Amino acid sequence: MTTQGNFSEGPTQSSFAQHQAVSFSKDEIPALLNAKNFAKLLFNSVIIGNIGAVLIIVSVYLSLASQVSIISISGSDINAGIEGGLVAAYVGILMQLIALIYLRRSLKILSGISPIFARPYLGANLALSALALLLILLLAKPNMLIYITTLQPVPNLGDLILLIIIGIIALVDLVGFVMAVIIGSLRLRDRYGIEEFKTATILLILSYIIVFILVFPALRKYSTAVDKALAIVQSSTII
Repeated sequence: MTTQGNFSEGPTQSSFAQHQAVSFSKDEIPALLNAKNFAKLLFNSVIIGNIGAVLIIVSVYLSLASQVSIISISGSDINAGIEGGLVAAYVGILMQLIALIYLRRSLKILSGISPIFARPYLGANLALSALALLLILLLAKPNMLIYITTLQPVPNLGDLILLIIIGIIALVDLVGFVMAVIIGSLRLRDRYGIEEFKTATILLILSYIIVFILVFPALRKYSTAVDKALAIVQSSTII
């Protein structure tokens, strides 16, 4: 059952003055809760994945340094660092996969409520499928992850072809992510009138082209905006 978006006094009233004719559904509550879970999981996955990448990079270059007698470090310590980095990287990718599952659930519900979410929902499906395939390939060939993180040259043609395939799949994942998260955030702003979604979008874009660390405040803003949208829907819906 839905009600028109006429809100009582509070911080949400001015934010939604331009959306008085919008009708909200109680189905939007689980959609927004899934979106919040997506933001939390993606935030943690980025931290864990980057820890893994740093461990791999440091271990590989320590290995190279030890080979030319710049430093002395045991092979077992280097292997432990690489293995630990691989585990952390895989956990980070798996968490991203689960995060995308939550986002897909959210956008599936929202696309059934409003057609403006159809393209973000398609993007979530693309990103989820591509990332799942990437995880399978990287689990099957762990050395690919080492080449990617350390930018080392690929030793043979077979690995080079596989690396190109991984790159193409990663590009599909990126396109899907942009459709699901970047365009999806703008669609959430259009529906709920919350400017933090736009701020999160800008920060996410900047994190890709300028400073990666901006992904963290971007996801914080996204989560805050989802909380506000959730409060609006809950206050304007008869359950």
